[in-house]
Amino acid sequence: MISNIKKSPVKSLRMQAKDNEIQANNKIKSSKKLIKGIGLVHPLESENHNPLLQQVREAELDLTKDIQKPPVVLSFNDTPVFFLGDFSLTIGKAKSRKTFLNSLLIAVLVSNNSIEGIKSCLPEDKRNVLFFDTEQGAYHAHKAARRVYQILGIKNSPYFKAYGLRKYSVKERVAIIEYTIYSTPNVGAVFIDGIRDLVTSINDEEQATKITSKLMKWSDVLNIHINCTLHMNKNDSNARGHLGTELLNKSLVTIAVTKNKTASEYSEVVVTESREKEPQPFIFGIDENELPYVVHRNQLSHIQLDIEKKGLSTATISREEHQQKLSEIFKKIEKLPYGKFKLAIMESYKIGVNKAKQFIKYFTEERLTFNEKVGNRTLYGMV
Repeated sequence: MISNIKKSPVKSLRMQAKDNEIQANNKIKSSKKLIKGIGLVHPLESENHNPLLQQVREAELDLTKDIQKPPVVLSFNDTPVFFLGDFSLTIGKAKSRKTFLNSLLIAVLVSNNSIEGIKSCLPEDKRNVLFFDTEQGAYHAHKAARRVYQILGIKNSPYFKAYGLRKYSVKERVAIIEYTIYSTPNVGAVFIDGIRDLVTSINDEEQATKITSKLMKWSDVLNIHINCTLHMNKNDSNARGHLGTELLNKSLVTIAVTKNKTASEYSEVVVTESREKEPQPFIFGIDENELPYVVHRNQLSHIQLDIEKKGLSTATISREEHQQKLSEIFKKIEKLPYGKFKLAIMESYKIGVNKAKQFIKYFTEERLTFNEKVGNRTLYGMV
């Protein structure tokens, strides 16, 4: 009977393969329609028509090879701080002398030398330094830039250019910076004093992400280091707004500048966040010519002792008062990394960096705080 005739196994396999091929083609056609509907090209199409292929190849990390650490741009006391291909953030309250610090760092970079422990290591093909002032009027922007030459005792340098952007719109400022850094040869370091003026709202998340992405792209594509300056909040030591949060999260290093409350003639520079080893803090002052200078190491202990004599000690404060201050510090966030915790203590108790370290040790010994290791960071919280 016909019904008992068995089908050829070879024929059955061929028919099944053909059915599978038809089904696969139908799936590809369907997925192409779907993917093209959202503006992409299916990966099975010709490589020449795939706009993402080149980006995918560029983004892939070859884990079989070692990658050299990027060249150091600037170091504090032999500890690398700025690297090529990345960006950093400097924060501080109004009048904490952030711009004076910028002048000092730029002077070191322009000379490609060292000043009291701050050392420049720019490669010869990355010697040019650019400074963009977005906040100050023409007179004060010019004064801040000229300060670089005064620190170095020179009248001019082919390695330094400064720009005042206050009179331009937000969109124009961004365009001017982008054009300048792309068109200037041999750029190694860029300073943007007033990153807040590159967005219309400091609390606009989309704008914060957009300008941070530009900093990441500019520094990576051009292999330069970009340092940008932003104000701290008035009531705490955090960088302002959504912009500050985004920059803190993405920057290689965060540098905090604080005017010492008990010796206001000095400002302290502390690296509060870093993906590398944190350098020792340093202190700088302003001389009779309105020029910043780093306190000499031989004078540092004497000045620090002078400062701390005017400050408080753990023994002169009750346990209840310590608990109250710690509650204020940890009110908004339960855990803080060491750098931010140290900065918060300095702000709350009006003390210097060395005394803040003593306070942290005291809090741990007295079980007022706890600490735990999370990756490479140590987080502190209130018991």
